[in-house]
Amino acid sequence: MKNVLLVFVISIFIFLILSYFLKDKKVSNENDSTIIASQIKFEELGGVIDNLIDNLIGNKLEYDFFGITSNGIDCIYFIMDGPVINIDFEIMIEEQLQYIERFKYYANRNDYQLKEITYGNKPKYGDSKEAPVYKMIINGDKTSAEEIGIEIQKEVFKNDNSTNFEIVP
Repeated sequence: MKNVLLVFVISIFIFLILSYFLKDKKVSNENDSTIIASQIKFEELGGVIDNLIDNLIGNKLEYDFFGITSNGIDCIYFIMDGPVINIDFEIMIEEQLQYIERFKYYANRNDYQLKEITYGNKPKYGDSKEAPVYKMIINGDKTSAEEIGIEIQKEVFKNDNSTNFEIVP
């Protein structure tokens, strides 16, 4: 009888210890998930643009833009320029340099004006100048910005409908 009682007490003790550690692990995972950036597919881009517009109208955003990227190289930004949306491609890393001509070609082929500007950010490659930004003037609304953004990702960066994108500030 003492052995059965001892086994029972030890079992309860082990159960409580495991419960404690598993509970802490679950809380830790929940906290970790807040660090992971939101991921979307092409079909969800319109909703993110809607949120940008709604939050800007309500003065709820610190910035008037957001970007999407699958790998840090194909990052394009949707910028609210007053009542219209334009698309920026900022060259922050060396691997992006190879896509400048494709981005320019896409803009030219579709009769979009392209302005080279800068936001004063320092690139992470050997050049000491400010990072160039290629601003494609599409003067878009939500629908056209969504369509053009998807076309750019497909044609310039060769992404497809299965690509996962992170939303970046």
